[in-house]
Amino acid sequence: MRKLSLALGLLVSTPTFAQTDSEPAESGQPPYERAHVDRLTWRNIGPSNMGGRVTDIAASPRSFSTWYVATAGAGLWKTKNAGTTWEILFDDQSTVSIGDVAVAPSKPDVVWVGTGEENGRNSVSWGDGVYKSTDGGKTFECMGLEKTFQIGHIAIHPQKAEIVYVAALGRLWSHNPDRGVYRTKNGGETWEKVLYLDEKTGAIDVRIDPNDPHIVYACMYERFRDQFDGNDPIVRFGEKSGFYKSNDGGDTWREITDGLPSCQWGRSGMTVYSKDPKTLYMTVETERSGWATGEKKRKGRKRGDALMGVNGDAKDGGIELQSVTDGGAADKAGLKTGDIVLELGDKKVRKTSEFIAAIREKNAGDKVTVKYRRDGEDATTELTYGKRPRRGPDNGPNGGRLGGQQANKQEDQGDKGYETGGVFRSDDHGETWKRVNSLTDRPFYYSVIAVDPQNDQNVYSCGVPFYASFDGGEKFDPVHRGIHVDFHAIAIDPADSNHLLIGCDGGLYETWDRCKNWRHIDNIVAGQFYHANVDNAEPYNVYGGLQDNGTWGGPSRTRFRDGIRAADWYTIAGGDGFRARIDPEDPSVVFATSQNGGMLRQNVARARSAGRISKPEGVRWNWDTPFFLSPHNSRIFYFAGSKACRSIDRGRRSTILSDDLGLTDKGTATAFAESPRRSGLLYVGTDDGALWRSQDGGANWEEIHDKVLGMPGPRYVSHIEPSYYDTSTVYVTFEGHRSDDRDAHVYVSEDRGDTWTSLKNDLPNEPCHVIREFPAAGNRNDPGNPDLLFVGTEFGCYVSLDAGEHWMPLGRELPTVAVRDLSIQKRDTDLVAATHGRGIFTIDIEPLTQIGPKSAQRDVHLFYPEDATLWQMRTRSGYGGHAAWSAKNPAYGAPIYLWLKQEPKNDAKITIHDVAGKQVREIDLRKRAGMHAVTWDCRVSVPREDGEGESRRRRRRTQMAKPGDYSVRYHHEGRDYIRPLLLRADPAGNTSPLPTITARPTRGN
Repeated sequence: MRKLSLALGLLVSTPTFAQTDSEPAESGQPPYERAHVDRLTWRNIGPSNMGGRVTDIAASPRSFSTWYVATAGAGLWKTKNAGTTWEILFDDQSTVSIGDVAVAPSKPDVVWVGTGEENGRNSVSWGDGVYKSTDGGKTFECMGLEKTFQIGHIAIHPQKAEIVYVAALGRLWSHNPDRGVYRTKNGGETWEKVLYLDEKTGAIDVRIDPNDPHIVYACMYERFRDQFDGNDPIVRFGEKSGFYKSNDGGDTWREITDGLPSCQWGRSGMTVYSKDPKTLYMTVETERSGWATGEKKRKGRKRGDALMGVNGDAKDGGIELQSVTDGGAADKAGLKTGDIVLELGDKKVRKTSEFIAAIREKNAGDKVTVKYRRDGEDATTELTYGKRPRRGPDNGPNGGRLGGQQANKQEDQGDKGYETGGVFRSDDHGETWKRVNSLTDRPFYYSVIAVDPQNDQNVYSCGVPFYASFDGGEKFDPVHRGIHVDFHAIAIDPADSNHLLIGCDGGLYETWDRCKNWRHIDNIVAGQFYHANVDNAEPYNVYGGLQDNGTWGGPSRTRFRDGIRAADWYTIAGGDGFRARIDPEDPSVVFATSQNGGMLRQNVARARSAGRISKPEGVRWNWDTPFFLSPHNSRIFYFAGSKACRSIDRGRRSTILSDDLGLTDKGTATAFAESPRRSGLLYVGTDDGALWRSQDGGANWEEIHDKVLGMPGPRYVSHIEPSYYDTSTVYVTFEGHRSDDRDAHVYVSEDRGDTWTSLKNDLPNEPCHVIREFPAAGNRNDPGNPDLLFVGTEFGCYVSLDAGEHWMPLGRELPTVAVRDLSIQKRDTDLVAATHGRGIFTIDIEPLTQIGPKSAQRDVHLFYPEDATLWQMRTRSGYGGHAAWSAKNPAYGAPIYLWLKQEPKNDAKITIHDVAGKQVREIDLRKRAGMHAVTWDCRVSVPREDGEGESRRRRRRTQMAKPGDYSVRYHHEGRDYIRPLLLRADPAGNTSPLPTITARPTRGN
């Protein structure tokens, strides 16, 4: 929220021109133009230390110190010095989701990029074809295949760089014919679809024999996702999935089956041994993964389904109960939060692992005597276990993670164990195969394999761990000690078998001793945030959750001259991180979520848990569970899954507020909000398109989704924004890509959801994740701007200055990236964007909060500047070298914004004056029309008397201004435009009270 000192207005003798903005613009004139918003600048604040999903790595054939690193949502990065410094190459394309990058072996400056991440997980984005660079990545040109959606691999002819093969997967959420293997013989000018099976089966991999380029291999794969955020695609296997070979450069193909599984395949991936290309390795997923033998499906040991309904941690020789589910087994047995469980039946439970094991060996309905301690006294009670919800299929005794298969089980699975999939080897150019290992780890997400170019016994496989075999695949072991998990990319130095690069959900890693020790390349900002929120500290902090990297917090700026370092960011919680909320009564407490309803409170000041959130039994949770603290009473905690829930004590105990919310049996809540103007006016939306309203705090619910006219069908409700200005106004975004609908769906209702109006207007056709209204109290001291709206989309951020009638891309220096959430820091009038690929961005939106239809048409408009803080800056010790990452602080001083409708005839400048009206500083402006954004560095000019004969410039010096009142002035055609400016002392070093703020100007003055 911007603040002003009005005392200065009494000291200004030159007239100001501060007309109100209540009058509309002249008829026929568009009130706003792109120039009103395009000079505002986004600033990235990181972080870099948790990385982000790397999808592929390609090294230059001339030097293994030049790498191209492809990412799931951060575009393409290049280094020429082994990761010391980086160039971002793919910032301005229409998509930054990359499935593969390839460098031409014969022309290293020729680089191909296949857009659209190849992984079939729920959070992937998509691409628009293949791109080529002929100058080492400096420039790219789209070479077609725009409808292929996702690219699995690109193979370039070893001698002829104009011959390229592309493995195209096609759409993930629907069937389409733009799948298969494509070939160009003229560098992408024209394409042939040389291998096509059907509209469901795409190509995940394609490879060329480096010695005989007529030999081409392809792995075909069928997969399909539904509208829900489950772990796996609902279709993972296909009748036509398999391994195919061409001996004539792709003109004709045949399926190879000798020694390979005959049942339905899932994902597969291969590698060619470059030293002797007749040797190939392949990893294969099949529908029989995890079976006891290749022909027999036998279940493993069944785990009990008992549920106690508690969360707890080890303490004082037992397990302290941090939460007890209302109506759960423990609650019914009389146990309470704070009790310390000592024994379950005849088992002592001193560790959390012992506690969990004792419960999991029991079944629902079993009874157990619980010994516990309360207030220093030991007691016992009898407990009857509830039923744990079924998590997923048991795929057999050899089953691995999420549909995969354990390593090194091949000797136990019989002669036809190969039918269960695993790692296969061929020594005759892929004509016949033999399984060498049973390993397939979460195959739909990984299935990447590589062989050392110098030694066919060194084989590497991606999975949740990173696996290595040094005996030709007979035994695989995890070798990723001390680094992040979930691996997708491998690059092996052709001149040094000990030197590898690997990419995972945590970024990029390097080893020089064949996987014994690893270095994290932590100077790439590729973090995939889902949500972000801000606190009111000075300077404020940002908290948010990331894909597979938990929940983190960090500063929006620091008091150090080197800006924000990686070490300034810190982790709060694990898992897949999502929403975060800060307790307004205790800002050290942050509420955070992880996948499938994991919710907790964390005390960030003490770096310890403040307790988990109690969740009622019988509720299913979305992957990204919505929750919020009531804007009317922060002790009230609302959250929702298949049902809406509430806690009145910050999550310690909770109750169910609704029946099932979904339109289908699988539906769960994805958006949940309460009107900031009226307590108990609630809205909730689901992933299958349901939209509900309650006007009495959840006692009664009304369906309002059928009132949203013009929608092509039920769509994922991505965000709900009740208005700060009008009780009956609410905004909703629907996100349809899970239904193969990539249009923008933004709506507003002015009658609490009874009727709806589309606000898409001139928004581009791209899914919308969030809409935000500029928040304000709506009173005289904080009138706000009800016409100011922001939308985060799959490829950027847009602003409307007229309540959604028109939209414009906001600012500059925001790359093409998915903006999954937006948060507004009211005091500092900053907009914070959570991007799914490039970390956190912030932008100063102060002039947008003041602009209106009349002021937008003025020839000159000087905006009221925000109060500025004289931060006490320091220098940190140490020299981190060029590889150390840091983000810049905002320019030091007071931001000033000026609108000029026409280019000024004479030199333009802004002057700063002290409280007596004396000019103390002069700032030159560029001679151009549009929005000017400059910063006064809070220094004042001081004349020097000494130095006779020196130039005028050298006879003047500057010193830091003192806290207090100043004015900003712009002179135009005989008129002075004047605005007051307050310089505040740094609150960390100011012992006197801050100035009392009594008013804020009307919007558009």
